[in-house]
Amino acid sequence: MGPMTSFRRPVLVALVWMTCAVGLAAASSPQVRRAAEAGDSWGQLALGMECLKQSDAENAAKWLRASAEQGNADAQLVLGIELMGGRCLSKDLDEAEIWLKKAAAQGGKMATDALARLTQERTSGAATGPEGELEAAARKGDANAAYSLGMLCCFTRGDGVVGAKWLKVAAEKGHAKAQGRLGFICETGHKGAPRDLAAAESWYRKAAQQGDRESCRDLAQLLLRPEAAGEKQAEGVRWARRAAELGDADALGTVGTAYFMGRGVKADPVEALAWFILAAEKGSQEAVTARDQCAEKLGAVRAEMAKNRSRELQAELEQPMDDQSGRRAGPAEK
Repeated sequence: MGPMTSFRRPVLVALVWMTCAVGLAAASSPQVRRAAEAGDSWGQLALGMECLKQSDAENAAKWLRASAEQGNADAQLVLGIELMGGRCLSKDLDEAEIWLKKAAAQGGKMATDALARLTQERTSGAATGPEGELEAAARKGDANAAYSLGMLCCFTRGDGVVGAKWLKVAAEKGHAKAQGRLGFICETGHKGAPRDLAAAESWYRKAAQQGDRESCRDLAQLLLRPEAAGEKQAEGVRWARRAAELGDADALGTVGTAYFMGRGVKADPVEALAWFILAAEKGSQEAVTARDQCAEKLGAVRAEMAKNRSRELQAELEQPMDDQSGRRAGPAEK
């Protein structure tokens, strides 16, 4: 490690206490940042503490975890206490317990005391009322409770990290709606959750394979991204059509766009217009615009061909679904 990049504990402690007590900017000095970025655990702890003071939760968690993962007991203690209290970082008693146990194992009395408080909080019924009952049920493995708690955290409390944790509990038990919502959170990085497109695709597919209509559509749209490989786009068209068969109006427009742009299928503006017509009839304003623009480019004759084709598609989509195969029955099977 180069000069001025490694910290000793007494120096770090002095910096941290000066920063927290009198508001000095010492812990955010270039020297500390260089040490943190070079992998020095005490520099990482100092920088994490400064981020806590500035209410920068994302970077505080990043640097505290980096230090804690190197075995720094003080970082493990600080991280555990912050996750337990939910002041700057999102409250997560499970992760808090992990870090406090690591710190306590290194002989930290404060960590041992914090663990005792955490245990007391869990057993004393600190969480009461409907939300407390929901969490208690989720902790016992109730998939529906875990799904409801995950949705509450993500879309009411605005905490994507904790919400994703509970949705994953339900998703791993095969809860289709949880799988679909977890896919959305992974795709978008909703409310602080890590963005992971591969995980999003995996969760969407699990839900779609169970017949979840929204997940069929969301998977299709993910696979039909312009940068996706050709075979992925072809699969995306199949899932979009599946969502359309299940009654999703937006999926009709998605199939139309695929045919118009030639993504996953051979470009076919007549077929595209037929799907746009159906989507517009279902109330999609975007499809209305696409329909009108496409019809204008095709001319009257080909636009009429598309209108006739849309009636054929409508008849296909109205055919009953086979309960076992999940496919539409053909005319001879009705």
